[in-house]
Amino acid sequence: MMLDQTLEPLKAACCQAEEIHAMTAESEIQRRKQDHIDIVMADGRALSSAKTGFESLIFEHCALPELHLDDVDLAT
Repeated sequence: MMLDQTLEPLKAACCQAEEIHAMTAESEIQRRKQDHIDIVMADGRALSSAKTGFESLIFEHCALPELHLDDVDLAT
């Protein structure tokens, strides 16, 4: 019983530290998300002039290349 009473403040401090860490991690994530939004919203012209090397290429979208349309069964 005496040991449990001695450990209670330590347990409480540990729980409080975990909560602070979780709040800090959450605020860091929110800050980084906001940074990404701010970059795009601040100067869209900078992004429109950025070159990727893919400007002259046209890609054909084929989401399910291994599936033939005739094999699709819409019956329920």
